Amino acid sequence: MSDVYPIIHKYGISYKEDWTLKAPIYRQMIPHRRIHIDRFALLISNAPPDPNPTLTPPQAEAVTDDLTWTFAARDMLYDWYLGRYPNGRHATEARDSLARKNEIREERGQQLEMVRRDLHDTTHKVLEAYVRGDKVTCGKFLSDRFPSREIYIGKLKPQAEVASFEIKDFEIKPYDSDQQLYRVTMNVRYTSIFNKQRDYRNSILYLKGDRGWQIIEWR
Repeated sequence: MSDVYPIIHKYGISYKEDWTLKAPIYRQMIPHRRIHIDRFALLISNAPPDPNPTLTPPQAEAVTDDLTWTFAARDMLYDWYLGRYPNGRHATEARDSLARKNEIREERGQQLEMVRRDLHDTTHKVLEAYVRGDKVTCGKFLSDRFPSREIYIGKLKPQAEVASFEIKDFEIKPYDSDQQLYRVTMNVRYTSIFNKQRDYRNSILYLKGDRGWQIIEWR
């Protein structure tokens, strides 16, 4: 709380002891923020329409309900949602999902396994292009959002000392289910032409788009 105390003190934001979650702070700060934005907009002649207008209390409640359901559906916390919104906008869906929870978990597990196999195959192709210094193929897998994309591709060159590589401990985790965004972690063991081996830990963030899986981040 000491990090944000000036704001807490100025706007009279309530908090719990010496800590609090972000959400309560945001819920209390947003109305204050909108007051300043609306006042500023009044000073601008011919101001364009606000793409994020101030919400009425019923509108704000509906948005909060929808956001709560998004998190609940993602993490299968249907009973948690019903505890907060027993008569909410998504209450019927939450009760149906609660009754089908085991079935939904199984469906998600099957879907995740399909994605895992697909990403394992894609990652093998990416690493093969990297080792060969194949700029064209590697470029097809790098998203336009990849940092310094052109510079990265330009610096690629064949790894002549690498005889083979092996992907080990391959794991995936949904990063944002709405966008088909997945984080891949793995160990890659490279074997040199002198039969020496070195392991490297990799973390790749993939996004599924029109061109297939695209890399947004690679560490």
